[in-house]
Amino acid sequence: FCERCSDRHLANHGIDVRLCLAEPDHLQEVPAFQRHIFRSTQGREVDVASLHAEPVDLILDGLIGYGLRSVPRGSVAELIRWANGTGAPILALDVPSGLDSTTGHRPGDYVQPYWTMTLALPKTGLLPENTGQLFLADIGIPEQTYRRLGLSYVNPFAKGFWVPLICR
Repeated sequence: FCERCSDRHLANHGIDVRLCLAEPDHLQEVPAFQRHIFRSTQGREVDVASLHAEPVDLILDGLIGYGLRSVPRGSVAELIRWANGTGAPILALDVPSGLDSTTGHRPGDYVQPYWTMTLALPKTGLLPENTGQLFLADIGIPEQTYRRLGLSYVNPFAKGFWVPLICR
C-alpha cells in the first residue's frame, strides 16, 4: 500500500505489484498523478476489502510518510493493522505510517517495519525500536540546498544511492 512512485518502478521491472490506497477518492495532486502513471503498468490496484485474499511477499508502506497529524483512523488504521498481521516483511518508505517523525511518538496504530528507508536526511523520531533496520536514500537534493538552509552537510552517498544508518 504505497502512494509513491516506487510501485510503478517495481511494476515496470516485472514485479507483481498490488497497489492499495487508503482513500483513493481523496488523493493530493502528486499521489493522484503517480496513480495515473501506475495504471499504465502491469500492476493492479486493489481495494482494502479484497486485501485479505491477496498473496503478500513484501509490503511497501507509504500511507502517511512524515506528515502524521493525528491518530490513524478508518481505512488507514485498517491497512496498518492488516500489514502488521500478515507476517510479510515491511519496508517503510521515509517514516513508518503512524509514527511521529520528529518525536518517535506512536499515538495509535503504527506500521512495524523490518526496514525503513528514510529520504534525504534522517528524522529525529526514527528510533531503532520503531524502524527496524534503518537506511538513508539519496533523492537528488543538491548540496547547495542544504547549505542555503544553514545545514552542515557532508554527502554520504559517494558510493551509492543509499547507506545504512546506525543509531546510537
